[in-house]
Amino acid sequence: MPTPVGCLYLAAVSYRLNAGGVDASPCVPTVRHRQGKPWRYKTQKPMQNSDSLPLSPAAPKTRVAWGHIVLAALGAAFSIYAIWAHGQIAAGGDAGCTINETFSCDEVLSSAWAKPLGIPLGYFGLIFWGIVAVTAVSDAKTSPRSAAIQRFVVALVGLGTSAFLFYISEFVIGTICPVCLTTHITSLLNFALAAVSLRKTRGAANS
Repeated sequence: MPTPVGCLYLAAVSYRLNAGGVDASPCVPTVRHRQGKPWRYKTQKPMQNSDSLPLSPAAPKTRVAWGHIVLAALGAAFSIYAIWAHGQIAAGGDAGCTINETFSCDEVLSSAWAKPLGIPLGYFGLIFWGIVAVTAVSDAKTSPRSAAIQRFVVALVGLGTSAFLFYISEFVIGTICPVCLTTHITSLLNFALAAVSLRKTRGAANS
């Protein structure tokens, strides 16, 4: 076993080797002395270059369901038009989307069903499509499965509301509102997209 003097000699040799560009750090012993215990030697490990260290994976960015964003924009546009049509009808004007007795915005939007609590349905539509847009964006902390479930629940509520309003328009009022119909179709597409997304995340979770 090398003596302390030998350790000093090895340290001097290591210094000269390093000056010449040779890495002799693996061969240089580290001297440890504990009170009442003999000398111990531990071989140093070579230091790793930071460039050779594996890089940690980058944190996932915010996920955006662009299909729902597009549908939310369309639904919001139809809702704004419905609000404008309400104002036109209330002022005694024409909503501009009446085709005949079967397809008439004026007949439907002037009914009591089109203004629950005295508020035009278009405002509720804006709130709904705003929620669709918000749930279409998820951060890195939210799993794709949880985000898909949120979008599906919101879409299910929208589809149920659209089905109810279509029933009222067709079987109670007896007239179909064209702008309302486009909103219902948009809601149906939003539900279909949410269902497909939920099914994909379920398959990914099971795999």
